[in-house]
Amino acid sequence: TDHAEALLAEVGDDATPLGAYAWYCAGEADLAADRARARRRYERAVELARRTGAAFVTGLAGAAAASIDARDGDPDAAARAFRGLIDHWRRAGMWATQWTMLRAIAGLLARQGKHEDAAVLVGAVRATDAGHRIFGADQAALDELDRLLRAVLGDEAYAAARARGARLDGDAAAELARQAL
Repeated sequence: TDHAEALLAEVGDDATPLGAYAWYCAGEADLAADRARARRRYERAVELARRTGAAFVTGLAGAAAASIDARDGDPDAAARAFRGLIDHWRRAGMWATQWTMLRAIAGLLARQGKHEDAAVLVGAVRATDAGHRIFGADQAALDELDRLLRAVLGDEAYAAARARGARLDGDAAAELARQAL
């Protein structure tokens, strides 16, 4: 995070797309150590990105902030942010990024008690070959979500929901998530 501090000191309030991206990167650098500070940095990145028309940074930083809320913040704020971001990534045509975000949405749906919708979305996320790869902490989180949903729904209902999800294409999965939120 020392590098992030130095970068932000240099960037300051630079209202440019590069300034927005620097704030996003600083949030990424903080994510493991200080989620609250990471979230504040993501919010600053979104503010600068919107002001300067940096749509890619708006989506990245917005999804990162919403993911923090989805895991351990305000689930209603996360749901509102994700609804807008689903449409944002659809317009941009960035499906690898959309699929990554849909994983976080599946976790949020489970947190909100929408277990069947979460299981269907997990089925879609795990079945797609749309260019995203699940690994590391994301794989561990998705595996934990599988265990939780299987325990809540039961083996048969969970398998049926995942099978329904596996038949969804990207647009259908995104629409399911948007409606469930």
